[in-house]
Amino acid sequence: MVRVFLPLVFVCVLFSNAYSSIVLDKVQSFAGKEEYAKHKRLISSIFKNEALFMKDKQQANSLLIIKKLRKYGLFNLFRGGKRDFEINIRAKINDNLILFIKNIKESLLDLGFNYIFIKNIKYVQQDLKIKLLLTSEATINPITLNQELQKHGIEILDISKNSNTSWSYSLNSAKLRLNKALYIDNDKKVNIKKIINDIHLEISNSRYMEIKSNIKNKWHPYVVFFDDSLNPIKIVEKDNKINKLKLFIPHKTKYIKITDKYVIKNIKHGISVLLSKG
Repeated sequence: MVRVFLPLVFVCVLFSNAYSSIVLDKVQSFAGKEEYAKHKRLISSIFKNEALFMKDKQQANSLLIIKKLRKYGLFNLFRGGKRDFEINIRAKINDNLILFIKNIKESLLDLGFNYIFIKNIKYVQQDLKIKLLLTSEATINPITLNQELQKHGIEILDISKNSNTSWSYSLNSAKLRLNKALYIDNDKKVNIKKIINDIHLEISNSRYMEIKSNIKNKWHPYVVFFDDSLNPIKIVEKDNKINKLKLFIPHKTKYIKITDKYVIKNIKHGISVLLSKG
């Protein structure tokens, strides 16, 4: 019995150590070596059930680990005056390069990161690798970044901390969409009031549209039709002021931008839009 039991225990211990190290390696990376050593007993208690912090047998749930560390004050955003932070992103994006980059930059802008520079980009067979530089007083909070990305149909799959100023993100863009686009059904007139920014619409199977401008406006139409990857299909622009415009919607149109050719305040009093299948 002893000869059979000991090897089984040895194998179980080895498996347990290998399994738990996936989680604890992440914990040490996110918390930092000094904090990890200082609070090792607390960390061991928090993460004693490693299976709760695993996505599967090979991958830890990075976001869940960070949330738990923040709860106990063991995850701090690096602060030390303004400096450059490096963000490495990898994702499968099909043919949605333009839309994906737009959504990433918009998410970062909404988090208050106004200085964003694309240092390097590699796009091969729908596999995107992009390196961004951000100038800020603190690095990104992965939790709030995840919340912003979700609005754009982007999911964080994994996170790695390379250093206090360098992070890597693996993303899933299968549900990528244009955030803040107003979805409009066919044969339902929609009034859009108090316009201060370009209008973005999302449509489905529409073939015709009618746009009416408030009589108080001085609208010089500028309308762009995009496919689902945000590639422009057609642009309609007018130099003269008009109040009503009827347009044929090109095939494969998913998004439409409506604005003024010269300045957005020319339609500040609002417009109405009516779509139809014809």
